[in-house]
Amino acid sequence: MRLLGMLGCEAGHHLASVDSVGRVHACSFLDDGQVLAGGLAAEWDAADALVRYRSFKSVAPEPCRSCEYLDVCGGGCRAVARFVSGDALSPDPECPRVEDWRARQDPGSPTLARITAMTP
Repeated sequence: MRLLGMLGCEAGHHLASVDSVGRVHACSFLDDGQVLAGGLAAEWDAADALVRYRSFKSVAPEPCRSCEYLDVCGGGCRAVARFVSGDALSPDPECPRVEDWRARQDPGSPTLARITAMTP
């Protein structure tokens, strides 16, 4: 992935979006913009809505924290994590390693693959 320039989630790193009223979001799929586009240049490095996504690798929960691919994938998609779990800083539930880890932690718990398989 690294050789192909694929570095996982780039929300708040090299990616941002601006909504119709001028609020800047770390990604077009996230809606926690606090910075207005006019102030983005001044606030890019310090805006909480962007910094929290940039810091994921340093605060990653398990299984991401100990995963050998964290530097490459960045913990997966923050928008998917938030949509499924309610927390953008949780592990990406679509990652097969996350699925395996969760199944080992609680063998009876529903996983995304099991839920998807049951959906018509």
